[in-house]
Amino acid sequence: MEIGKIYTWINLRIKRYEDLLKFCKMTPRLKSRLESSIGSLKSTKQNLELDGAQTVDESTIDYLKKIEVAVDSHWKFVYGDMLDTSVIFNNVLAIETFLDHTLQEDYCRKPNSSIIQKRAMMQFAGVWGSPEDRETLIRTFARVRLRGDDDGPAESADDIYERSIGKVINEMLLDRQHVEDKLRAVHRRRDQSGSNVQELIDARKWEELAKTLCGDTTLVNKVVAKDHRNEVMTAINKVVRKYYKSIRGPTDYTLSLHTEELNTNAAKANQSVVHDSESPPAYSDLTGANRSQVQDSKGPDQISKEEIQSSPRDSLISRATAVFRSKSRKESNPC
Repeated sequence: MEIGKIYTWINLRIKRYEDLLKFCKMTPRLKSRLESSIGSLKSTKQNLELDGAQTVDESTIDYLKKIEVAVDSHWKFVYGDMLDTSVIFNNVLAIETFLDHTLQEDYCRKPNSSIIQKRAMMQFAGVWGSPEDRETLIRTFARVRLRGDDDGPAESADDIYERSIGKVINEMLLDRQHVEDKLRAVHRRRDQSGSNVQELIDARKWEELAKTLCGDTTLVNKVVAKDHRNEVMTAINKVVRKYYKSIRGPTDYTLSLHTEELNTNAAKANQSVVHDSESPPAYSDLTGANRSQVQDSKGPDQISKEEIQSSPRDSLISRATAVFRSKSRKESNPC
């Protein structure tokens, strides 16, 4: 093909893609594809000009056509149907809002006001792994017919999940596993307020916490509203400094001396960390050893209402047994 025609073809597509970036609302992935395609087209044109070629070989033409096909296919996925386009952008907004509010709840103790609105997404993610549960959910909650239902479309529960959640997360250029983990974590709480980060600290799951901190740090600049980013980032850094000397990656980290002490105290007491609900976020360090000191100050035969509400079941059983034995000894030996 003549070089002049190739230059015209390249320039036309660069202009079209730049216009689309300027005037159209896009998903992050589609925007990224257009930007990279423009870069590839400009680079190809520049190389042809440097070579001083008068014609273009078939391999270069095939390369240029693949760029165009990839952009067209992606565009049709996002804008191919009015209803599908509406669903995609609404779900993008829904996931952004959910993640924004969840990060503020996890690190800043702000109740997640988006939970009720995003219940469908959390339930979808929460039941994944159980085919019967997810199909029942989609039939009843989402009111969608599945493949095999009478007069239903040829679409499975997996297809619906992938279309409504999976591909949307991919379009947002987010870590899909991390986002689904956050949806499931909130789903497990049954819409109750709480902090998944605090739960990991209380359970001393340091590897899982490091992975969460790395993922959340990446999320902040993508989904958290600008007026809250510094607050959330400061809170994340506070947790990192308190429980780790350094975090180089999700599985490459060094625990702080403070965390090592927590592990040692918990191992000695053979008890779980008790959640401390102080506000602003205190990130509980109350170990079994600390708790025993509090108990001693109340006397051996007393179990408070607060202790019943906050202590693990096994701990309460052990405490009740100790009280029973203490009373038995007093009754059998009054002197």
